[in-house]
Amino acid sequence: MKQTLQEYVEKNSRTTTAGKRKIVSFTAKDFLELEQPDREWLLEPLMKQYSSVMLYADAGVGKTFLTWEMITTVAGGGSFAGWIAPKPRRVLVLDGEMQANELRERLTGTLERQEGKSVLTALENITVIPRQAQHYKTAFYNLDKPDYQEMVLDELNRAKTAGRPYELLVLDNFSCLADVEDENSSSAFNGICQFLNRAKTMTTVLLVHHTKKNSGKQSVESEGMTYRGSSKLGGIMEICIGLSRPATADRPQHSGACFQFKLEKYRGLKSKETDPRIFSLNPEAGQWDIYESSNDQFTKYSDALKSLKYVNADAVGEALGLDRSTAYRNIKKMIESGAMSRDEVGECYNRAKRLRELEAMSDEELIAADGQLEQAENNSDY
Repeated sequence: MKQTLQEYVEKNSRTTTAGKRKIVSFTAKDFLELEQPDREWLLEPLMKQYSSVMLYADAGVGKTFLTWEMITTVAGGGSFAGWIAPKPRRVLVLDGEMQANELRERLTGTLERQEGKSVLTALENITVIPRQAQHYKTAFYNLDKPDYQEMVLDELNRAKTAGRPYELLVLDNFSCLADVEDENSSSAFNGICQFLNRAKTMTTVLLVHHTKKNSGKQSVESEGMTYRGSSKLGGIMEICIGLSRPATADRPQHSGACFQFKLEKYRGLKSKETDPRIFSLNPEAGQWDIYESSNDQFTKYSDALKSLKYVNADAVGEALGLDRSTAYRNIKKMIESGAMSRDEVGECYNRAKRLRELEAMSDEELIAADGQLEQAENNSDY
C-alpha cells in the first residue's frame, strides 16, 4: 500500500530541539509516488476541502446570513443556492460579535429554510464558540497572537486525532477576532496570514470580514470595492466573495436581507452557480429569492445581439431559454436602461440577417459580394 502524503509528513517532520516541527522536503519522485486523495467538495461547485475563503461586505449587508446558510448546509448536507453538500461534515464556528439570542435566532431560521438536509445531523455537527456567551473574565481569542492561534490549531488537531475532524473552520468576523495594530501595514498581517495558512492544512477556513470604509456602499461591481486591511490577506485566499447592496431597481419591496453576490477571486470552473446573483430573503415567505441583477441580464442580451447570430427577439429568447414575451419585454427594458439604443438593436438584427444571406450564397456569389461580407465581419463587434 502506498504511503500517504499525511503519513510521510508526520514521519519526516519530527520535532526539533526547539520544539518546532521541521519543514519537509520531497524528491519529485517521492512526491509523485505518495498517495494524495482528491479534495472533496464541501459545497459544490464553490468550496472544496482545505480551501481558504474570505467573505466580505459592509456592515449590515448580509454577511452573517450567508455565512450561516453555508454553515448549516455543510453540517447537515443538502443544498442552498444551487450549492450542494454531498455529505454532512463537522463545523467549528468562532463567533466574535453576535449576542447569544441573535445567534440562536439566526441558526433556527437558517435550519428551517434549507433543503434536503438533516436538521438533527446539522445541530450535532456544528460547534459554536461565541464571545458573547463567555464569562466576563474570560479572555476571548485574539488570532493576531501566537498563543491564541495555537489554541485553535490544537482544538482542530484534537478533533482530528479523535477521528471526528472539523472540516470547516468559520471565523466571524476578522475585526472581532484579531486585534491588528495597523490595518494599512502589510507586515502587521504576517502573523494572521501564517495562522490561516497553517489552519488550511487541517481544514477549510472561511474568514468573514468587512469592506473598507465607504467601499461596500458601492455596487460590488464598482471600482474600489475591497476588504479592509492589507492585500496580503486576499493573496493567501483561494476564494474571495464580495457582497454589496444591489442597485435600487433590483431591490425588493420587503425589508428582509438583500445583497448582491460576486466571486472576486475563484480558481475553479465558472458556472451559473458561481455567477453574480442577488440574494433576497423574503421575511413573509421565510425563503430566499435568488435572481440575476438587471445589469447582468442586459449584458447577456447585448452580448447575444452583438454576436450577429440572431435575426430577431424570438431567436435571442430561444438561445437564452426564454419565451417570446419575456425576451421582448427584457430587450425593451434594456433599451430603456440605456445599455443599447433601439437603433443599435435594429442594426444588429439587420446585420445578422445580411450575414445569413451571405452564408447561403454560392462561391461565385460570395466573391461578387466579398466587399459586403468583409464589412459585416469587421463590424461584428458593434
